[in-house]
Amino acid sequence: MKKIILGTLFLALFGFAFTPTAKATTVEELLAQISILQVQILQLQKQLAENQATTGAWCHNFNGNIKWKDRGSEVEAFQVALEKEGFQVSADEKTNKYFYTSTLEAAMDFQCRYKTDISKSVGYEIGCTGFVGSGTRTQLNKTYGCGVVIKPYITVSSPNGGETWNLGNSYFIKWTYAETNSNELSGKNATLCLIALDKNNSPIPAKSGWNSGTCAYLPSSGGKSTYAITNPIRVTNGTFYWTIPSDLSNRFESNPVSYKVGILVPSASPLESEEWGTIMVQDESDSYFKIVAETGLNNLESQLADISKVAFQLSEVIKNLLGR
Repeated sequence: MKKIILGTLFLALFGFAFTPTAKATTVEELLAQISILQVQILQLQKQLAENQATTGAWCHNFNGNIKWKDRGSEVEAFQVALEKEGFQVSADEKTNKYFYTSTLEAAMDFQCRYKTDISKSVGYEIGCTGFVGSGTRTQLNKTYGCGVVIKPYITVSSPNGGETWNLGNSYFIKWTYAETNSNELSGKNATLCLIALDKNNSPIPAKSGWNSGTCAYLPSSGGKSTYAITNPIRVTNGTFYWTIPSDLSNRFESNPVSYKVGILVPSASPLESEEWGTIMVQDESDSYFKIVAETGLNNLESQLADISKVAFQLSEVIKNLLGR
């Protein structure tokens, strides 16, 4: 089913990409095609999130060395951990629980990724040899050891400071997140917030009807209820395509000079604690960005260029989903 959906998405996208837009297709028709693709992507993201939610937690305590040409349950567990890290192991080696070429390559890549941490744990600089000794096992157990409590996190990646966006235009808000070994974030909803700031970088409250008390938990909000871009949205989506309202500044108590985007995931049992309070994870743009009015209308060519850019971004989203 997943392959069918993805195939449909790619056919639609490639059909879009090679349409003689300037003559045969209007801007409105192109935007309609993009909207269809967005809906299809959201459906696929929801399906993936549901699949992840039913997978259940996985953990393993790595207690013994693992090396080239080993076989057995320890190799099998190591291969599972490698794939969770995004590395590829051949089907044949997984079936036979065998430490061979692809497992070795993935092990070496894992060690290179965490070389600083592994070297620190053993007290000397390691080589990325693929041999799973005490340092590599320590790194594996930090993430996948049974009984290890690991905090999830979420990070705003765009806008992250310095951008200039235009009123009335549409942009991708992006974030990354990290699960624990219990997949706490897979089924969670997040709130996306817009923090408006004045010339002194002081937060400006949003007007009634546009504000969100949840957004007040963001550090830059100063405890004030600021603007909710959308609520709720699945954490696993990773992106939100936001059309900036033309009257955005009128939705705040005073005229904003700059902005930050924030994202929050409310805490829920069993993760509630005094340390996390009522918010499980949160983050906001590292610095400020601007939202301004356009200085004149874009001509048709620039509009089509903007749409082409969006189509490319959508194709990247689909490729990322294929890689999961």
